[in-house]
Amino acid sequence: MKLIKILAVLLFAVNILQAVVIRPFKANFTQVVTNTQGKKLRYSGRIYTNKAKNILWKYKTPTVKNIYITTSRVIIEEPMLEQAIYTSIDGGLSINGILGSAKKIGGGKYRSSLQGVVYTVKLQGEKIKSINYNDKFGNHVYIGFTSIQTNPVYRKGLFKFRAKSNYDIIRK
Repeated sequence: MKLIKILAVLLFAVNILQAVVIRPFKANFTQVVTNTQGKKLRYSGRIYTNKAKNILWKYKTPTVKNIYITTSRVIIEEPMLEQAIYTSIDGGLSINGILGSAKKIGGGKYRSSLQGVVYTVKLQGEKIKSINYNDKFGNHVYIGFTSIQTNPVYRKGLFKFRAKSNYDIIRK
């Protein structure tokens, strides 16, 4: 269930971005999760999006993890564990409903909700600056974007996951 919530957040975030910021982009990201006791977990990496609405989140710290997202599937690659987790998203998430309900709230901010969680997306011009939300466990999540490049040119196959022969494949 936790995996589905993470996937829902990632899908929501990028779909909101692609609805508001039409052009594909790549950027550095920092994700900070603060629990109810004030303890923080910090993640960082790169995000890549394209016109076909493919998304690749490449986490670099604290551990390497790559998340490949298409309109129908999510693959989480965990190189240190030598595994890949495949998850179908055919109808489990109502992204179109979320996009239709996104409201501009001023100052370059947009607000919407998914499964009872309210998300605030901040733009600066046509570039995403941050996403903030409080999850159902009381954690505050901040995702900030820097070094944003719009309409990037990617190497062929960037968004295609290829499992190594020694990987365990898990299907959910």
